[in-house]
Amino acid sequence: MIMNKIRVFMAFIVTAFLVCSCDRDEQNSSSDKQGTLSVQLNASSETINGGTRSGEEGEAALNVGDFSLNIYRGETLVQSWDKFSTFQKGTMFPYGTFKAEASLGSMNDEGFDKPFVYGTNEFTINSADGTDVPIACTLQNAKITVDYTEAFKLFFESYSARVVTSLGNAIEFSSIETREAYVKPGTINVYVD
Repeated sequence: MIMNKIRVFMAFIVTAFLVCSCDRDEQNSSSDKQGTLSVQLNASSETINGGTRSGEEGEAALNVGDFSLNIYRGETLVQSWDKFSTFQKGTMFPYGTFKAEASLGSMNDEGFDKPFVYGTNEFTINSADGTDVPIACTLQNAKITVDYTEAFKLFFESYSARVVTSLGNAIEFSSIETREAYVKPGTINVYVD
């Protein structure tokens, strides 16, 4: 009776070993599998022109071809493109989970016509048919405008404003300046001369 129990226990151990071995072989073969990646960036001019003044026409639409694109697996950068226009649809990646980041500009680059637009999306490649990854990019820095009332404009002959940002950058707004300045969010000081 004890011998039968030992035989059953040994058969169970051999079966478990074979199942684990088969799983490892399947995992090794699946890591060799690859799928294609297609990325669609969405960054319309409305992203940065949400509140133009006095019905003015906003800036030209953002050119998504100028965005940079980075693909990460965990914290490791797998592949990057300085210009999205050089990314080729159908680029091959091994099966797995990734994160795509797209950006235009820099948070620390402040001034006129310097928006920082960023978007990210996590995705999994698990099919050779291809994976479509949409990335919605939005404005990340603050947009500042300086405007004066008509009474102020009539009272003073000349005037200007200077905005000093949390990074210590000074941006000059002349009396006829209508553009927005883009700055890192934080405390700002406005000085009017």
